[in-house]
Amino acid sequence: MAKYLFASSAAALVIGLALLEAAPVSAQSARPPRPRIEIRPGPLYHRECVDGLRPVSNKYVGRTVLMPYMRCWWVRG
Repeated sequence: MAKYLFASSAAALVIGLALLEAAPVSAQSARPPRPRIEIRPGPLYHRECVDGLRPVSNKYVGRTVLMPYMRCWWVRG
């Protein structure tokens, strides 16, 4: 009796693992990737950036924290 119980539970485990491997993966990545935009201005333009730290209120922690930021723009020169 114990032989049959072990054999049936092993068979159920193998069938269950086979069904899990055959499951579709589409539920994990439903969103398509964002399109990449490439900008190539003429040789007269260059990019200038300013970076720093900005205080941001964090609602999860309940206090203000410093977060990095960067602001960039195109300059003719």
